[in-house]
Amino acid sequence: MKKKILPLILVVTFTLAFLSRNPVISYKEEVPQGYKIAVESQVKGIYSSRLPLVPFYVSVERVENEKVFYTVYYLPLGSVEMSFSAVDGYNIEKELSRI
Repeated sequence: MKKKILPLILVVTFTLAFLSRNPVISYKEEVPQGYKIAVESQVKGIYSSRLPLVPFYVSVERVENEKVFYTVYYLPLGSVEMSFSAVDGYNIEKELSRI
């Protein structure tokens, strides 16, 4: 039994690590390259020391008044609505919520 658990733990760990570095990013409209780079750099990685959050999907919704709005979906199943502008930087528009 113990011999089967270790490979499973390794597979899950590597899968989560891969997802956190390569979330799927979907653009609903054309987004300037600078905003794409900002969003992609912000959404990669595992967040929170208390509850690890792994980003697996990002939906870039719109660009409005030189600000890009997007939603980051995390494992274990939650989402955060974010925005980015060159003037204000990154902002949380809606805190972590369950899907």
